[in-house]
Amino acid sequence: MQTLLPKRTAKAAPDLPSPSLPWRPLRISLDGSLLVSCRLGGRTVVGMLDTGAAATIVDPRHAPPPPCGAGDRISLRSDWGVRDLRSAPPLRLGLADRTLAATRPIVADLSDLQAVTGEPVGLIVGQDILAQGVFAFDFAAQKFAFLAGVPAMSSRWRRVELFAGAEGRVCLDVRIDGGTRTSAVFDLGSNSPVMMALDFARRRGLMCDRPTSSTATATLAGPQIGRAFTLASVSLGGFTVASPPADAFARWSHAQVPVNLGFPIFRRFDLALDLAGGALWLAPSSNPVEAFQRERSGLGLAYLGDRLRVMHVASNSPAALGGWREGEEITAVDGGRVDQGYFTSGLAAWRNRRPGTAVELGGPWGSRRLVLADFY
Repeated sequence: MQTLLPKRTAKAAPDLPSPSLPWRPLRISLDGSLLVSCRLGGRTVVGMLDTGAAATIVDPRHAPPPPCGAGDRISLRSDWGVRDLRSAPPLRLGLADRTLAATRPIVADLSDLQAVTGEPVGLIVGQDILAQGVFAFDFAAQKFAFLAGVPAMSSRWRRVELFAGAEGRVCLDVRIDGGTRTSAVFDLGSNSPVMMALDFARRRGLMCDRPTSSTATATLAGPQIGRAFTLASVSLGGFTVASPPADAFARWSHAQVPVNLGFPIFRRFDLALDLAGGALWLAPSSNPVEAFQRERSGLGLAYLGDRLRVMHVASNSPAALGGWREGEEITAVDGGRVDQGYFTSGLAAWRNRRPGTAVELGGPWGSRRLVLADFY
């Protein structure tokens, strides 16, 4: 398999996770984004770690001006299509106790991420930065360590080979529902456990005899509508993850890599990442997470600061059965106002409460009751 960069040599280090490592805080947002504090141009900026991004992406608010007018126009390809953006001058990015270089960053409006994470994300830390060291993650304790070399690994760790896919993707081999091996993107920047091409799901019969619904996801190419269902299992590196939710999309550019594995899959492990060496190490988490977080209202929402706007109503969901429509707005949840503390207060977790929970939603139309349920 083709590795991403020349391999590193292993260096002696304590088995992970070890208190002697240089751990730094890692915040996991309610939606499952990995957020770190970065230094950029003398300012502290919220960065989102994303192995699915080939290059670091910076919001125009934080991008240095190009030396001669507008930056070069570039085309960013994804599973959803192509978007024209512009390049930025090289950046010096402070992360942990290191100063790292992004030689060809991309400028893109990241304001949509605030509607999802509730955080003022200023840049997406891509593979160009992540390949400049070894990253160790203890997701249960919400911390990470940036290491100069590969730690020594005990027998509890399994090595997973990473290889380069189309358009700068970092890929690994997986088995879906116990089927034949297939390539999947390793994408810590995705909050969906599993995404895949709709024709792949149909060929493998993955939606047969299972409840399905619709889903909407935000991408750099705009919102995409797909099918939502639940898999039996995903297997990688000798481990099996049971019952992950999955989304399948008709618009998928690269058939040779038909699956995308997101952070909710990898959250179940302690993890060490050596992008330059083409290796990922997984070990059972010291504090295993509970079942996958599931959305049980059927409302796809955009956070607008003082209200929520309905962007999608999932088919066969409680919201669909209750007559909800796109464009409606919510200003209160169980009497709590939607405001700047919507995420930090935990109020935003209402859609993930237990099945059968009744939620009172307020808006310009008054109050409406919605009973949560599993619907896919």
